Amino acid sequence: MRTLLGFTLAVAVYPFIFLELTAADPGSAVTNPLGFVRITAEAGKLTPIGISVVNQPLGGGTIEAVDGDKITLNVELSVPGVKPSYLEITDQGSSFVGDRFDVISVNGTTVHMDLSPNSHSTIRGSLPDSLVGATIVYRNHVTLGQLEDWLPEGSEFVRSFFSGSADSLTLYRDGLTVQYHYSLSGVWSRTGVSDASGVVLEPGQGLLFYRQAAADDLVFIVPGSVRTNDFRQNFRKGVNLLATGYPVDVSFEDRGFIKENGFRASFFMAQADQVLLYADDGAFISYYLRDASNWGEPFGFLFDATSAVFLQKQEDDFNFFSPLPY
Repeated sequence: MRTLLGFTLAVAVYPFIFLELTAADPGSAVTNPLGFVRITAEAGKLTPIGISVVNQPLGGGTIEAVDGDKITLNVELSVPGVKPSYLEITDQGSSFVGDRFDVISVNGTTVHMDLSPNSHSTIRGSLPDSLVGATIVYRNHVTLGQLEDWLPEGSEFVRSFFSGSADSLTLYRDGLTVQYHYSLSGVWSRTGVSDASGVVLEPGQGLLFYRQAAADDLVFIVPGSVRTNDFRQNFRKGVNLLATGYPVDVSFEDRGFIKENGFRASFFMAQADQVLLYADDGAFISYYLRDASNWGEPFGFLFDATSAVFLQKQEDDFNFFSPLPY
């Protein structure tokens, strides 16, 4: 048995309300389990946060044709406003299940994808013809501006002109740290960017959140849909800060952190892929892959579905996937 969002999950049983979410065409109806996660950021502490649910589907369909960076679907997609969005392959029978593609534009049944190195797409360059016949779901990305929507009534972020006096968060992108703070204007900002509300928290990306010591603990109530297909991520050589793809606590092996799935094992820690957990005292608890699936973790160890972990990779890995854990 596993604990999931405050409920108990038995094998193949989803403890969520099921709703049918319908796009512009009835043929693009998408059904996903819905639920929420609760995350607490303690005052005066750095909290690793992982968002393991996704935004509700805007629609879905089947890929009928592929042409470079464009695909044609069997239905039209509705585009409610201009927000960062993506398609995700949901077909468990496809070798590309879990792959995601950033959307540039939607014109009827034709979707133009962003496959550039600066995108959040898991496949770059051009789309393979073998995608034809696969099913997809269409969603908006989670953004920094959405974080405020997850605060209970009466709660708010600490604002300040000075980053050291405000609530702040840190992202890791392509091996680099990017820091944001909550400005006097009531938006997330960083040096040179006055409004970073539209910054994307791509699926599987973790963040470090600092709550000002003089404030109360902050609670996030994060509603969303639950992924019902395998999950994919691109890892960069060096440091990655990761969330899980599902709102369930999972083991190293459940998560796909094994040699057979592209992880490097070694008797020597410096030569192996490593996982670092941030501890309350500011230190790190380190694990490294010793052989096929042995990380030296204590018996019964599970990754917290609402937290984030650091992954130190010895080389780029653009073909990683986590199998569906339920």
